[in-house]
Amino acid sequence: EVPYIEVYSYLRDRTRAVRVDLHLQQPRSTTQRTFTETHECCLRFEMMSLFLLQGGSGGSTEKYDEKLGLKAISQTIEPLLNAYQAVKDKQLARNILAEAIGDLCLDEEGESEIHCSTWEAGIHRYIILLLMAFSPDGLMTHLAKLDRETLCHPLVSFATQVFAAYQTEDYGRFLRWFRTTDFLTAVAMSGVVDLA
Repeated sequence: EVPYIEVYSYLRDRTRAVRVDLHLQQPRSTTQRTFTETHECCLRFEMMSLFLLQGGSGGSTEKYDEKLGLKAISQTIEPLLNAYQAVKDKQLARNILAEAIGDLCLDEEGESEIHCSTWEAGIHRYIILLLMAFSPDGLMTHLAKLDRETLCHPLVSFATQVFAAYQTEDYGRFLRWFRTTDFLTAVAMSGVVDLA
């Protein structure tokens, strides 16, 4: 049986190489499906590994450096947030262009290059909860950058309510949400569960 730390090290190196390759293909790759989905999968992988290797499920902590794990999460989040914003900007530009000169000038191929992720709200939920646990100073900055539509999404709204419960020391509500939420959301919240 191979220890998970070895599996993690192998996969982390490979996924990092893929992310670097996608980064080198920017700006063209930023709004494409492969870019977004790769970074979303990498974020989930890093979160799961953080849980497993912190000892949350009997994993070995001998070689795992939590700070490097959090850095890997950060290096995955930043390009992902940039990609989400680039997609919104590109869609806005296309809409303005369509209104100004009509739909006839917009090509069908260009539209397929823009990928709106169905997981964006869920990823924002993870990011908010990770920031709450590991970088509280960055959380308000992140929330200020989100548009109203994103903030009103039920998944994102849940994360802001969890943050509010934690900040107001409503630990009963916070822990009820922790017990009833999905696995990765609980992982994102786990950084402050011991403090609640």
